[in-house]
Amino acid sequence: MRTQLLITVLLFFTSLSFAQLGLSSFDVPVDAKSISMGESFVAVNDPLSSLMYNPASYNPNSGLSVSYSQRRANLVNDMNQFMYYNASVSYNSPIGEFAFLYNRLDWGTYDITAGSPAISGKTHLYDHLFLVKYSYPIADNLTCGVAIKTYNIIEVLTAGYSSAPMLETTSLPVLVDIGALYSKSLLPSDQDVKDKLTFGLSIQNYGSDFRQKGDLAIEFVRLPRYARIGFSYLLSTSPDKQSSPSILGVQISGEYRNLLNPLPSQGSERDYWGFGSELTVYELLSLRIGGDIMPYTGAYGNKGVPSVRYGVGIKFPFKYLGVNTPLRLHVGYAGIPLNSLVDYSFENAKATLQVFSLGVDYPLNNSNQ
Repeated sequence: MRTQLLITVLLFFTSLSFAQLGLSSFDVPVDAKSISMGESFVAVNDPLSSLMYNPASYNPNSGLSVSYSQRRANLVNDMNQFMYYNASVSYNSPIGEFAFLYNRLDWGTYDITAGSPAISGKTHLYDHLFLVKYSYPIADNLTCGVAIKTYNIIEVLTAGYSSAPMLETTSLPVLVDIGALYSKSLLPSDQDVKDKLTFGLSIQNYGSDFRQKGDLAIEFVRLPRYARIGFSYLLSTSPDKQSSPSILGVQISGEYRNLLNPLPSQGSERDYWGFGSELTVYELLSLRIGGDIMPYTGAYGNKGVPSVRYGVGIKFPFKYLGVNTPLRLHVGYAGIPLNSLVDYSFENAKATLQVFSLGVDYPLNNSNQ
């Protein structure tokens, strides 16, 4: 039997895996910035880090941004092949901000044995998400956005031959996210510091069903739908010159997320809270800390108890190397401490998951985001 692969597939297709262990590229963020700030980004106006939370992000000065991220998913040693990958691109044009996101959870390659007499082979399993978004300011301080996405799980036979049925997609979903951001400065514009208070709202994953059959005739039709609401507040010193960086910046964020279509087994487990903070010095070094409160006990914490994440980011302008360009390099790291997995009968549980991000952006002019 294809024991190892079947156990993996079964873990995914149960509500415990999808909702509590988070083994899916569908709604698990991969970028280091939002993860280290407690995934509380529904009201953070960031062209790339907010794509999994709210399609309404819009900054007329953001120009072109590109990023690549990796997030380990090996909650235990036996899952060392598991890895999340992300590639995102954002471009602010005269007609609005466009962005593309690709998330992938690679489950690795497994040996398989099927039939009688037994025939051996290898199979590669992964799932992935495609997202395209558009946003535009429809009024002073108010932007709206929409994202269209689809999701699939794929099994590929890479060696040998198997007479056992492979995973088969019978209905590929087309889903829509909509969102809005409202921003307002609270301090007078002539002050030595400037600020921005932002409120965000998004509704996610409305559309068609996803259906797929596996080796044990498992049919999975549920994709979680969310309503998110939250805020962010950015306070920074005003630079002496327009081309100079801000000396100090502080941002805090908070988010409430509601699972709109819980499974019967989840009961009242539908309320999620996230919070985060970031301290930035000279727009170069950012120190981040955040956390979340989950409605259940799982890999990332105990029910109703705040968990903690942390991280660091570096934003390095190429002009510091004597190159006459506004191009900037971004590097990010996040650490996710894990809860004990004893309740799930796993051994050799990991203590911390690692997240790494690398990106570049080409802003239209200097701006504090």
